[in-house]
Amino acid sequence: MSKTPSDKLFRLIHALSGPELRYISIHLKRQATRNDQKYLLLFQTIAAQDHQDEPELKKKVYGDEKITSKKYSQLKAYLYQAILNALQLYDEGTSVVYKINNLLQQVHVLYNRSHYRECLELLAKGKKIGESYELFLELIEILNWRKKIAYAREDIAFLDAELENMDAEEQGHVARIRNLSAYQQILYRLIISRRKYAVLRSADQQQRLNEILNHPLLKSPEETLSVRARILYYRIHSNAAYSMLKYEDFYKFSVAQITLMEKYPLLLREDKSAYIYGMTNLILACGLLGKYEEVKSNLLIFKELKGVSKDDDFRIFKHYNALSFRLCIQTGAFEEGWNILQEHLKNLPKYEGQSLERGSFYFQYFYISFGKENYDVALEYLNLWLNLPRSIEREDLQSLARMLNLIIHYEMENIVLLESLIKNTYRYLRRKNQVYEFEKTLLQFFQQVVKGNDRASVAAAHEGLKTAIEEIAGKPSEKILLEYFDFTSWIESKINNIPFGTVVANRYQTTK
Repeated sequence: MSKTPSDKLFRLIHALSGPELRYISIHLKRQATRNDQKYLLLFQTIAAQDHQDEPELKKKVYGDEKITSKKYSQLKAYLYQAILNALQLYDEGTSVVYKINNLLQQVHVLYNRSHYRECLELLAKGKKIGESYELFLELIEILNWRKKIAYAREDIAFLDAELENMDAEEQGHVARIRNLSAYQQILYRLIISRRKYAVLRSADQQQRLNEILNHPLLKSPEETLSVRARILYYRIHSNAAYSMLKYEDFYKFSVAQITLMEKYPLLLREDKSAYIYGMTNLILACGLLGKYEEVKSNLLIFKELKGVSKDDDFRIFKHYNALSFRLCIQTGAFEEGWNILQEHLKNLPKYEGQSLERGSFYFQYFYISFGKENYDVALEYLNLWLNLPRSIEREDLQSLARMLNLIIHYEMENIVLLESLIKNTYRYLRRKNQVYEFEKTLLQFFQQVVKGNDRASVAAAHEGLKTAIEEIAGKPSEKILLEYFDFTSWIESKINNIPFGTVVANRYQTTK
């Protein structure tokens, strides 16, 4: 059986940003000889491809020349390594971490030649950079070099006067590293919990989150020993507040995180991912609190963000679109949402291969299509969501998907199919131990309308569901699904026989 060609070269080239592509192209042109520019041609051809096409690559690079698999594999391996080498040079010119490490390499070179004064000048420069960007490991190395140089110069007076201070400074950096690492560990534990359960519906889930939040480092921001650690402190509390439906706290901690990061813009030059997630949370919090004008103004800021990497650009694209969909959903602007969706789908191929959270997008695709009453399209997206491979991620939303599946078939008047779907949904929820009061209420409603053979009984079922939803909305462990889909507006649309989108839009107008 023939092997599937490796796609790692294709994925690497298509992960490059525009400036990186230009830089590498120039670099390869300079390195290529007159007699052999095949790897340059291979690079240019792969960059121009929408999908990996091995026969086209071989034809473009070799023409009618006879080649062997080994020869072609060696060419690809050479190009892959050449790109990595070029990216190292590129990062040296753009990354502060590379810059300070280059300074330390230069110190090593000068030290071997006994140019100690010049070493100290470079170390002073490196210390200033390290302190500005909180590069604690590099600052420790700088301290070690200062001690090493003092010893080499036999500068006993310096060591006698400064050794204790330098030791205290080093211990401070070690403490900051440990402190930062501890906050990172707490964040990762929280992310795992949130991936499984975005919101809390059971006592066990709440207990797990409380165990995380009871960590001594989360009692006060004063426990943080660096700006980066404090950013993590606010990020942890922001995400936890969202899971506990404490939207005022969610907003407060999101504002605190963004304010702190904007106060230290140097830290954003190296990594903007935390800022992107922070802005996402802030906009989400504004929407949950009905601060729609603030949502709109922050979306404009978010749209103009420039990423440090192509991965950043993808995150901006992903979250900006998701937040724009959410705004349209919350305000009932489904026509506008539909237009945004079409543009979004056109741009998706640009980010092929990126880590797209398809499940969350499929839900929003469904919601926009449902609000526009394009039920066939809505059902397609809902089925894509339901058929995603099962994992620990977002287990809490699996029951929501099944509830929506019942609603869409009800709208499409697939009553016969609805009967079997109700039974299948019951079985699924029992197996997962997820038959909460809300799910039970909705399933009972659908059983009623399936059995109802006259308009009066169906109307009574609608009114009964509305009353039940109003009661459930006051129970924290039950109301959460109402945060994801506006069941209240949906049942009102059925009672009053007006479009769902109209009900949502009218509700938004009354809250402005």
